[in-house]
Formats: sequence, C-alpha cells, structure tokens
Amino acid sequence: MSAAGYNHKTSDPVEVIDPSLPSLGRAVTISLNANVATGTKLTASYGGSEGVTIAWQWHKDNDDIPGETSDKYMPTLAGGYTVTAKADGYNHKTSGAVTVIGNPTWTAVTTSTFGTSYIIEIAWGNNKFVAGGNDGKMAWAAD
Repeated sequence: MSAAGYNHKTSDPVEVIDPSLPSLGRAVTISLNANVATGTKLTASYGGSEGVTIAWQWHKDNDDIPGETSDKYMPTLAGGYTVTAKADGYNHKTSGAVTVIGNPTWTAVTTSTFGTSYIIEIAWGNNKFVAGGNDGKMAWAAD
C-alpha cells in the first residue's frame, strides 16, 4: 500500500489453501451402480485419506432425503440416487447418480416359490438376477 508523501508498507505474505476434498482418485461412490432394484441396500464410500469424519446426505432425483445421513441407504422408490460427502473445513463432494428401478418380477427356478422376506442373497450374472433363499430355494429374473 502506498500514499503520496508517505513511505510504503507491505504486509507479510498470506498462504491461501484450497479446502476442496481432493478429486484425483478421491471419488465419492455408491456400491451397486447398475441394475439396482428397490429394496437393495446402497453403500456410500469416500476414497480420500484426509483423516476427517464424513457426514453423508442421500438424495433422490436431486432432492435431499430427510433423515438419511448414514453411509447406507435402502431405496423404496424408483429414481436417480446420489449421496453427498461432507467434512468440516472442506467443500462437499457428490457421487454420480445410480438409477434404481422398481421391483423385478421373479420367476421360480423350481416348483417352490418364496416371498421376498425369505430371500437371503441376490447375485447378477449372465444377464439375470438369481435369488437364493432359505432351504435352498432359488428364483431368477432378467429385469
């Protein structure tokens, strides 16, 4: 700073730090990012190593889902889902969208059928879902 008739004065340098959560290799992701049906648990993760506590906020079709602030969420409606990671002193970071479809129509593999309350595991492969349940019961669905 300077003014006519006065000696100029310079301040000490100030370091400015970018508080953004890093973006290179530090993505916010949602597990199960394809072929997701309602009632399937989604899990959020952040790949950073800053040693900060992450607070989560889930969104459906770009709107906050009230009260959904953990790293896990089970959607009950079809739509586009994202999650935002928040940490004190850092800019927020939001995942890419995951499309959730309605419940599939299941086709029994054997003569025994079961309701969704008995399904204990679901896998995707060879372009179909396969569900396994109690007592060795199985079913499959292409959608």
